[in-house]
Amino acid sequence: MLIPNRLGAPLLAALLFFLCLNGAQALTSGLAGGDIQYECLGNGQYQIELNLMRDCAATTAMPATQTVAITSSCGASFNATVSLGTPTNLECFSSLGSSSCNGGTGIGYKRYPYTGVITLLPYCNGTWEMSYTECCFQGILASTTAQSTLFLKSAIFTDVDDCNHSPNLPYSSDYPVVISNDYYSYHFGVTDQDGDRLRFQNIDWVNSLSTFQSNINSLSNSWNVMTVNTSYNPPSIANIYGYLHSFGYQQNAGVFSGPSNNSIQAYRVDQFNGAGQKIGYVTRVYPILGGFGNSWMNYSFPVFNSSGSTIIDSARIELCPGDSFAISMSFNTNDTLDTVQVFSDIQSRLPGAQLSTSGTNPVLVDVSWVAVPIAKEYTHFSISGRNQDCLLKKYASRGWEVHVKQPLDAGPDRSICQGQSTTLGGDNSVQPQWTAISGDPIVLGSNFSCDTCPYPVANPSVTTVYVLTDTSAYACSSTDTVTVTVSPGLAPNGYVSGNTTLCPGDTTTLQVNGGNSYLWSTGSINASIAVHQAWAYTVTITDT
Repeated sequence: MLIPNRLGAPLLAALLFFLCLNGAQALTSGLAGGDIQYECLGNGQYQIELNLMRDCAATTAMPATQTVAITSSCGASFNATVSLGTPTNLECFSSLGSSSCNGGTGIGYKRYPYTGVITLLPYCNGTWEMSYTECCFQGILASTTAQSTLFLKSAIFTDVDDCNHSPNLPYSSDYPVVISNDYYSYHFGVTDQDGDRLRFQNIDWVNSLSTFQSNINSLSNSWNVMTVNTSYNPPSIANIYGYLHSFGYQQNAGVFSGPSNNSIQAYRVDQFNGAGQKIGYVTRVYPILGGFGNSWMNYSFPVFNSSGSTIIDSARIELCPGDSFAISMSFNTNDTLDTVQVFSDIQSRLPGAQLSTSGTNPVLVDVSWVAVPIAKEYTHFSISGRNQDCLLKKYASRGWEVHVKQPLDAGPDRSICQGQSTTLGGDNSVQPQWTAISGDPIVLGSNFSCDTCPYPVANPSVTTVYVLTDTSAYACSSTDTVTVTVSPGLAPNGYVSGNTTLCPGDTTTLQVNGGNSYLWSTGSINASIAVHQAWAYTVTITDT
């Protein structure tokens, strides 16, 4: 590993180390895909994990270490060394004995995890990119494309979130064996321990490495924020919820049909915070083997139930605190040797959520939740099924983004002096309408800046109660009130009196008339002070 942490000589050493490692990368033939994931350890440190999928038919030994290139938007760069952990077979129970990973002739893959710790330079807040480039695809994948170099890339946006964990791309879904002309659903089981918003984008695999790298960089980096109109309109992009536009993609069902030939595919998972700011991404490259095998994992189309103002569809759930939803679905496989395991992160994402299952193949799944306010307004959960007796091979999953809307809030009551103004709060409003139900009637341009704005400026002459109303379908509550209490201003004679001419040795008293609390420049909080020397005295008078 390499941990540069300050300017000067240590940074020079880091650059020299970069030059040495750059020429020492060993060739790793037989590659079939992979990704780079990361976890924040605090204080600028991250544990990175380079995962490589490899064809077991490859004859050369995997290196004990690999090199990940680290670059930043502020110009800092270095190479990090990551070390090999324990490889994992990616095989199905029924093919275990015949796999090339176990001395057979059948197709077999292993996952090789390489891990290490890096420290990002504290003076460089911006975009940090991690990348890995290596040759070559082998065996049945070697002829799928003239571009035989594997390229992986992930990024951290430390100027937006200085301690973010990458999305978790589990390796129960990295070997999607697709039967020709059959339909499969792949959400890829992606989860996010921070509860960030996730967006999925497919990346075209092309013959040119430079073009593929360009395709990664040219993907959208912005969250498509909902545009509020007269009626509620949800986002019109389906792929933000976990389905990829590829292989005859069906938008409503979230499934794609597998190709009849072998192919290499790639996708990128982007993370966004609740404000729509991008905070990181991970790219995965993976193989699809058309027509290989005769077993599959599938799920039934979910059945939804909801209460209150819940809006729910194939990929999105929006609801207010107190509303609820329920989803019923099933997972099954045609392999009679297998039972199905169901897992979900819904209970860690949504406090109090219920999950129950019954059966072994198929497995019936029921989840439900009564909404409560959560730490992040947006979060994401998935429900997945996989072959329990199959070593990480057949897998199907569905995911939903959950938006817990917040109640209408006109803001706290406040007090002003006569002649002053205050800004009212219209949090969580979509179509705000302000009215006065007591006190000073609203006169636009005179005592109220705008009656259809979320945050108007009010300067009533007397104590006034304002009502914020929202009639849009998006609002969680229709009204909220706020009271602006107006205190009379100081009378014209409510200032300082006393002799302002002082002879040597004399004393004079300065007296405040009006108000009920005081702070003199001498530190006194009394209504009057005695002074015996010439000076400029000031007093702050408060009338509540």
